[in-house]
This record gives sequence, structure tokens and C-alpha cells, in this order.
Amino acid sequence: MHKLDIKRIGNPCFDMSNRRKSESVSDKIQKRILRGGDDRLWTFRDFLDIDSATATAVAATLSRLSKSGELRRVRRGVYYRPKKTVFGESHPNPDALVKILLNTRKAVRTGEFNRLGLTTQASNTLTSAASKPFRIKGVRGIPLRFVSRPLSEQKGIHDEERTALDSLRDIGKIPDTTPAKTISRMIHLVRHAQFDFTRLARFALSEPPRVRALLGAIGEEAGVDSALLRPLRRSLNPLSAYRIAGAVSALPNSKEWHIK
Repeated sequence: MHKLDIKRIGNPCFDMSNRRKSESVSDKIQKRILRGGDDRLWTFRDFLDIDSATATAVAATLSRLSKSGELRRVRRGVYYRPKKTVFGESHPNPDALVKILLNTRKAVRTGEFNRLGLTTQASNTLTSAASKPFRIKGVRGIPLRFVSRPLSEQKGIHDEERTALDSLRDIGKIPDTTPAKTISRMIHLVRHAQFDFTRLARFALSEPPRVRALLGAIGEEAGVDSALLRPLRRSLNPLSAYRIAGAVSALPNSKEWHIK
């Protein structure tokens, strides 16, 4: 295991009894990083609870450890302590990195259509859904994308549920598949209870009408209880029609849900 050499970090001109406050804080930061182990991300916030710690002292210590090679600077304010392996140094976990970058913002992962068997292609871009659009500078080697979704009305939604609804939002944009195949796969998932349809239908009420129509038609085709479909049907304007290329061939009941 790669160990921090605490003794060699710091100003040798001072002994332990004469160190200034900032250097004492530096020593505590180094010890915390050592106890935290390898393959871990660190930010300024992880050290501000230390007595006498200031953002300036923390930043200076992390910068010094980065220059000495003990840490790797991922981006401003974010550092990583790698693990040595036979294949070289480890890299930050993308999910952990996104969580840090989001800080206190509410977000869920979405867009991993391959995990639902909707496509065989795995995107190299990490996509997260948030209630409000915002921009966060990407990290080298880890493309990030954030999309606006009604999460404030979908409290408790799971990543897979968000991805399922997005598959209906983006039904014509999923790579290496067709809308008909996507619909067939969703019917299979619903029919075999891979989703709690009650939850999915409730979350769908905050989605655009075409998503509600598609989910309702899919649920009906999968044999879902009509009582669970009623809120979706009532939410649709009977005078509206939803033109979705390729959907009619996969949904015999498409006309009942105003899908063309």
C-alpha cells in the first residue's frame, strides 16, 4: 500500500514544539489522509472541522501534497489519493466524483439505457438529472452531462426509474436500437415486474404528455391493472395526438392512447 511519508512533509526548520498553527493543522490533515486509505477523493470540506483550520491552510496543504506526488489534483478543490496496482495508479470512481461535484444539489443518474437492456452500447458520458439546469466544468477523462428533470415532484425516484422514463422521452435517440424495440423491451420489463409500476406511473404524471401516453400504452399491453392506468389516461387531453415514429407497430392499443 502506498503510504504518506508524514515526516518528510513540512518545513524542516521547525521542530514539533515550535511549529506554527498552520503547520499543526497541516500535520492533522496529513494524518487524516493517511487514515483514509488509498483510492479516495478529498475536498476542502473534509478538513474544515479541524481546530484552527482555515480554507487557506487546507488549500496550501493539499497543494503541497499534490506537488510532492502524494495526491493527484482532479480539479480545483478536489484531490485524489490513488492506489498503486500492477496496472498502474487507480483512477477516481466516476459516481463518487459526480457526487462531490454536485455538492448539495439533488440529482440522480440517468441515461444508462444499456443497464435496462434497451441497447448494447454503453455511453462514456455520465449523465445526471437535476431539478434545475446548471453547468459544472467536466473532468479530464470523465465527460459529464446534466439534464433538467422534474425531480422536485419525483421525490425518491431511483436511477433505473429515471432512466426508464428518459427512454420514453428520448425514444428516438437511444443508440443502436429503434423505438419499436425500446417499447417491446419496456413491455417485457413491466410485465415481469422489473419496475414497481405504481411508482413509475406516479412519477410519470410529472412528465410530458407523450411520455404518459407511452407508459400507459406499455402498461396496458403488459397487463397492468386498469386502476393503475386510470390516472395516466385522465391526465391526457383527449383532443391531443402524439406522433411517435415506430410506436404504432409495437403498440396494438396505440390509438386508445392517442399515439400515431
